[in-house]
This record gives sequence, structure tokens and C-alpha cells, in this order.
Amino acid sequence: RLGHEVLTRPEIQAQIVQRLGPGYVSDGVVDRAALGDRVFGDGQALATLNAITHGPLAKLAREKLKSLQQ
Repeated sequence: RLGHEVLTRPEIQAQIVQRLGPGYVSDGVVDRAALGDRVFGDGQALATLNAITHGPLAKLAREKLKSLQQ
């Protein structure tokens, strides 16, 4: 769920377009099926996607956990 949330962020989408190509984002929505087809068959593309998303995803997870502790 958090991973889906990260993919809605314009800055993440812009990086996907810049680094993996424009065919994965349209009208502010990531085509997760097409992106999955690309990255799960290409280790370098998967590493690129992970580099784009893992930092923001970890930060979001920490924020959500912190909000639950309050």
C-alpha cells in the first residue's frame, strides 16, 4: 500500500520517466503492470526503480509508524 502511495508522487513519477522511459506514466498515473513487466525481466531496470522508490518508501513508512505511536 505504501509503495502504491509513493508511486503517486509527481517527483517519483518524473524520475521514472527520466530514468526508465515515458511509457510508464500517463496523466499522473503509473502503469504498474507495464513497469513490472519491464523491471522484473531486467535486473538493471529493477535496481533503477529500487533506487528511485526505496528511500522515499522508507521515509514514508517511518512517518506512518511515528504517527501511530503518538
